[in-house]
Amino acid sequence: MSPMAITHQRDRRVSDRAQDVIPGVFEIARASAWSSARIRRGELGDFSNVGARLDRSVLATEYRLQRAVSSGRRIAAVLRHVPGYQCGVCMIVNDGNEDRAIVTLLRDESLPPFSSTEISLLTLALAAESDRLTVLRVRPLIERNGEPTIPHAGPSAGPPHEGAFYILDASLEIVLSWQPEDSRQASSVYGTAPIARRLPPILEESVRKLTDGWTRGAAKEPGIARPLAPLILRTQPLMGEAGQFVAVRIDRFVPPNTLAESAIRFRFTPREIEVLAKLLDGAQLDDIARHLLISHSTVQDHVRNLQEKSKSRNRTEMIARIFGWKSAPQTFESM
Repeated sequence: MSPMAITHQRDRRVSDRAQDVIPGVFEIARASAWSSARIRRGELGDFSNVGARLDRSVLATEYRLQRAVSSGRRIAAVLRHVPGYQCGVCMIVNDGNEDRAIVTLLRDESLPPFSSTEISLLTLALAAESDRLTVLRVRPLIERNGEPTIPHAGPSAGPPHEGAFYILDASLEIVLSWQPEDSRQASSVYGTAPIARRLPPILEESVRKLTDGWTRGAAKEPGIARPLAPLILRTQPLMGEAGQFVAVRIDRFVPPNTLAESAIRFRFTPREIEVLAKLLDGAQLDDIARHLLISHSTVQDHVRNLQEKSKSRNRTEMIARIFGWKSAPQTFESM
């Protein structure tokens, strides 16, 4: 296959994956209507329009207005008013090289305005999807002898990302929250976003599962889950004079390919990277063994090596260290 054909195939694959963010978006924030389009070389491609009073030309105008403000991935208020809808959010997916998709979510009077929590989580999901497309475009996993090799570490793509933090009471209502800077900026562009009392249902259900045993006398251990493809959720028990609380941190999922620097720093083997990738996908040890055609005890050995090499006491701390969350345990203890 010619280099031009390979480039076109990869570009098409990136474009097709660009709208994968949409299902996760709807799990985070409901919408009365939505529209989306693939983007290639600055022009709108395949167009979808569900319930929205938008045609291709209106969405194209919205895209130009958003791009007049900033480049790169972006989440902000819809800049062009759509009759019949009280508010809207626009998301532009960018793979670090060019724009790949635009998604707009609209709400009429039947739904409340977008909350700061929804915007914060949408921001993380957008960042995760953009990161994944960047990996797909410039750092594909190279196969050699049936095993992935570790790419050479390159320059950092930017400062470490910030997650969103929440303190929940015993009924899982939000007591305190903190959002990353880029989502605060999105909220300010959007307007004064109301404070949500609860996490989106799919995230709250993950917290409930991770903390279910706490009320039945079981050990109150930290937990980790991946409720949506773009997000990783961690829980930590908190106790105070007012009773028991749950600290929740939500981060964007970092694709395994972006772990090259950590792999080199901790001297992980290619097989250990494969096991780590499956753990980050939420797979159980038995599932990993079946997928990689190795024994359960061998998977345990790889997990043990991952923990030892990263100097971690458990899997939660291991993932925190690998992702560069060096202050994560102290952050929860101090909240």
